[in-house]
Amino acid sequence: MRVLFCIALLLVVSGAVVVTCPSNGYGCVTYGANIARQTTRTNSLCRNGYYWNNQACMPCKNADAVLGGYYTCSAYYEATSLTCTSGYTLINGVCIPIPYGCTTYGLNQNQDAYVCTACNSDYTLKGGVCINNRYCSSWDENAVCTTCQTGYFLNWDLKFTLTTSGSNNQTDWISAWQTYYRFPGESFCSVCSQTMANCKSCNSAYTCSQCNDGYYWQQSTSSTQLTSSNAQFAGACVSCLTSGYCATCQGSNCTQCRTGYFPTKDTTNTIILSCNACPTGCTSCTSSTQCTDCVTSYYKYTDNLCYPLNKCASINTQLTTSGANPKCSSCIAGYALDPSGSGICYQCGNCDSCTVPSGQQTAGLQTSCTTCWDTYYGVKDSNGIVTCKPCTQASDSFLRCQGPVENSSLTSVVPTQCQDGYYLYTLPAVGTTAAQTICVPSTQNLQCVTIVATSATQYTCATCTSQSKLYNNANCLVCNPTLTSSLPQGCTACSGSPSNSITCSACAVNYFYSTGTTTTCTACDQNCIQCGSGPTCTKCAITYYVSGAGCTQCGVANFPNTCQVCLDGYFLSSINTGTGSTSYCLKCPAECATCSAPGQVCNSCISGYVLSNGGCISLSQANCAEGYITSTLNNEQYPSTQNGCAICKYGFYNFEKRCLQSVQPYAGSVYTTTNIGIGSNPGTSSYQTIMYSIFLVIMLLGY
Repeated sequence: MRVLFCIALLLVVSGAVVVTCPSNGYGCVTYGANIARQTTRTNSLCRNGYYWNNQACMPCKNADAVLGGYYTCSAYYEATSLTCTSGYTLINGVCIPIPYGCTTYGLNQNQDAYVCTACNSDYTLKGGVCINNRYCSSWDENAVCTTCQTGYFLNWDLKFTLTTSGSNNQTDWISAWQTYYRFPGESFCSVCSQTMANCKSCNSAYTCSQCNDGYYWQQSTSSTQLTSSNAQFAGACVSCLTSGYCATCQGSNCTQCRTGYFPTKDTTNTIILSCNACPTGCTSCTSSTQCTDCVTSYYKYTDNLCYPLNKCASINTQLTTSGANPKCSSCIAGYALDPSGSGICYQCGNCDSCTVPSGQQTAGLQTSCTTCWDTYYGVKDSNGIVTCKPCTQASDSFLRCQGPVENSSLTSVVPTQCQDGYYLYTLPAVGTTAAQTICVPSTQNLQCVTIVATSATQYTCATCTSQSKLYNNANCLVCNPTLTSSLPQGCTACSGSPSNSITCSACAVNYFYSTGTTTTCTACDQNCIQCGSGPTCTKCAITYYVSGAGCTQCGVANFPNTCQVCLDGYFLSSINTGTGSTSYCLKCPAECATCSAPGQVCNSCISGYVLSNGGCISLSQANCAEGYITSTLNNEQYPSTQNGCAICKYGFYNFEKRCLQSVQPYAGSVYTTTNIGIGSNPGTSSYQTIMYSIFLVIMLLGY
């Protein structure tokens, strides 16, 4: 995204404006402009995570590296605050995705598990988890559905479909049982219309208590005794009208048509024979020529029919003649009313509002813009008609701009915000040359914050980021030898000024600092990874140990065949050679931070893993959101260890640094809010035992 580039020469209107960029490609920076067109003209609009510094959109802290949110700030890397985007919530300074169904979400009172505290209308809160209702209207304490929503019935039919026809295999039964209870409400609330067409409400699979609007229950006349196998022949919901569109019935007679339809009755004017669609545009009517109300964007005229508004905001009936369609008296945004009295609304072009100039009511009618879209500017022709053009037509470096149409004091189009890779700067007035606003090219890196003119045509960087302490010859420098040849390798801090030489004042951990006529950083011995002046080694590489001021390889010198101490991640193992014993360091399993001989049992885990039955499993496998850090190791390869869960994922609660499932509907039990993360044994319901017993009985009977 951040492509480094440098432009050395820019020709601008009255003369050459030279922008000096360092030869190494570091220097000025601008990026983060919101290039999406807004509904109204907005100058200097930056994307989320960026701020306007009067010259460019500059990034706030970690502008490009925040998952689910962005930082807001008013100064570079200062006073930043994190804002989470939709679907995320701020927890402990991090944007966490909100689980489906949650309206409020966060850490529980013990700060050791993520839970929901409220759900939307389609979910029910149980044990800190929002369970999808799936057509269930009420639940018991174990998250088992007890009643279903209207149009569904509680289905306790425990018939399983086996994977193999006629099979009594235990594996098949368990698989079917798990599938049946896997999703809350999905299996237990079945839709009435699946077993009885057009049934609105029912008590069981074949007992309809209310038919859909326009239908009535017709009892079966069959003399066959009803059983569980032929219950579907008990009756059916039948339409009051063969043509349909009936809203209410009394017995088999239609008493009212659906909205948008009018009735045709018999000669007695009492029985509805059919329901007919209202004319176009009507929401209700009494006949094919009488509308009582119109749909949105239609207008009821004096002939009692509905006509389209055609982009009208209002209707003026005085502009119409008898029998003619109504005409607009004003138009919606983005359209202009024809002033000739035709009542037609003409669409504007590239602008938010416009007018129809007098004398333009021809086949080639052209509107005149009064307010251009964002990222557009107005151009007026000899007839006074204003059209809007993209700012990039004035210059490809312009993002937002204005011209004489927007600002009468201007004589040309000038930028109000530049494209990414450019600074907005006002060239000062010199002599007879008036001040002018231009877009100055820049390189995209994180060093220069603002620029300044050193002459009428020369520009340099004015201020640097907080990470760049030096400003020399228009370059923002950090103490890094890749940015300036005056610093040695290994330098991490430096001092100096534009008028004085730059010198190194501190070295990296694997370099030692020495002073003399020239300040230098000298690398430690190749087997030393941390040293001080002298140099004196304080930490050696793997297979080496500190010996005097340097490093000596294990298995050499005083202890040629025996290792005494192993690094973290290794364990000491002795081998009898027949003439004596030799100790070696053997590697622990990859996930272990430390282990004991013979190496199969982990004592602690590396970051990202937790202990489980003598081994280490990943945080994800342990359902941890964050591990519980128990110590910090000296070994740089394994900087920390964690032996338990500090915070559990959503849907799990913390019990003695282990994450246990909060909700197990149907096949298990629900752990209530009082049990979430309080360090006590979970309150387990007996429901699981009951359901599993039913399952076993069914399996044994071969149901």
